Amino acid sequence: MKIRKQKLVAVILIVLGVLLTYSIPLAAKQKTFLMRIASDHPVTAPHAVLFKKMEKTIPKLTKGQVKFKSYFGGSLYSSSDALVAVQTGSLEMCIGSRALAPISPAWSVISDLPFLFQDSEHYKRFLKSDVLKKIDKSLERKNIIHLSDWMTYGFGPVYIFNSKRNIQKMEDLKGIKLRIPPNPVLVKMLKEFGMGNVAIAPPEVVTALEQGMIDGTLAHAFAVKSYNLKQNCPYMTKVAIVQGPLGLAISKSFWKRLTPDLQNTLWSYFKEEGLKLNEQLKTVGGKIFSDYAGRDKNIVTEISKAEQERWLRAMKPIYEEVKKDEEIRMIIEAANASR
Repeated sequence: MKIRKQKLVAVILIVLGVLLTYSIPLAAKQKTFLMRIASDHPVTAPHAVLFKKMEKTIPKLTKGQVKFKSYFGGSLYSSSDALVAVQTGSLEMCIGSRALAPISPAWSVISDLPFLFQDSEHYKRFLKSDVLKKIDKSLERKNIIHLSDWMTYGFGPVYIFNSKRNIQKMEDLKGIKLRIPPNPVLVKMLKEFGMGNVAIAPPEVVTALEQGMIDGTLAHAFAVKSYNLKQNCPYMTKVAIVQGPLGLAISKSFWKRLTPDLQNTLWSYFKEEGLKLNEQLKTVGGKIFSDYAGRDKNIVTEISKAEQERWLRAMKPIYEEVKKDEEIRMIIEAANASR
């Protein structure tokens, strides 16, 4: 009887030993992933605040399998450097759309071709077009997975603010000097309209306005306060030069290392949070514009549809020039089809 008990104990110990031998390596094999996003956008920007919050929520959501860190204000990479880092796989994610311009002719015009979209609803209709799937497939060949509908409102429409005169028609634009981003198509647009342009970094805009170096600027709602436009530019012209959508660019080489479950969890989470922020920014942007219009000395003019068509026709030579690129041609045709 004792011998049987000894044999039974021996068998149990052997089984336990085998289980321990295999369970320790299995536990050790559970991978954890570090996912980082970087941009030179301000740390106070609404999307930067959202990603800071994700540093706590993503580890919980993935049961510790994914750690998340956000680097804004250029603390890790500028926007252009971040895109290169995502392409090479040395960074996991960056803010997309406009940042994609250097590697994607299509996204360069989606972000910056004047009057391509009437409003954010037009942009949302455009996102459903088959051509966008082709463009995003071409990005995958460049090691980029793009969540293009992450935030369709983004920073919202970009309007004209100036200190010189009320703009009601194209002829009123002549002679006004605007600050614009260093974008060749926007430069050509201002030249076509008889306007001057000055490329000034965002931190210098307020001083440039106060000293008369420029008469105004192109700006979205969230630049109204930072540029002190309520006081510096009493004329706002509501004609959407461009929309400001924000997508997410993810390194394909990083994404492929995640399990399908993790991919689905993160993809769904990013889309859900993007939709929430989208609605929040719409509301906040509307309040900012209302507050601007509420100042007695400020004049807000909404350009008529007929006048907008005049501006669009004036852009025809520029459109014909950029349409020589096949990707850009497809995008313009898809945008026109979804008007």
